[in-house]
Amino acid sequence: MIVITTPMGNIGHYVVQSLLDAGEKVRVVARDRGKLPQAVRDRAEVIEGSNGDAAVVGRAFDGAEAVFWVAPPNPSETLDATYVDFARPAAEAIRRFGVVRVVVVTALGRGTEWQDRAGLVQPAGRTAPIWAYLMRQGASLSWST
Repeated sequence: MIVITTPMGNIGHYVVQSLLDAGEKVRVVARDRGKLPQAVRDRAEVIEGSNGDAAVVGRAFDGAEAVFWVAPPNPSETLDATYVDFARPAAEAIRRFGVVRVVVVTALGRGTEWQDRAGLVQPAGRTAPIWAYLMRQGASLSWST
């Protein structure tokens, strides 16, 4: 089972469609299942709620082999609130359920004093807040590019 946390996002909707087309078992987390395309609702398991809610990500990550995680940018919050606090429930669920593959996409750096150093792809993935948090929580992770 592969969990997608942003099934209607700029990247997530492509990931969902590609995985469904490849015949993968997909579970999506969506705030409002009614906004998902019918084809996705028909072919994927839908967990309704927020990615920042521990109970929601707990249900979504239970039994998952992989997670595609996106912390959407939220300009009204601090970077810590957006990328660490928001990711904390996911990090805890990843560890609790032993999810072995996690893909993390962030907009970290955009709209901040660091954006000139962020680049199109942030190569220092091991320094991303969710990575650091997962490691502090005792997750056993490997890195690949």
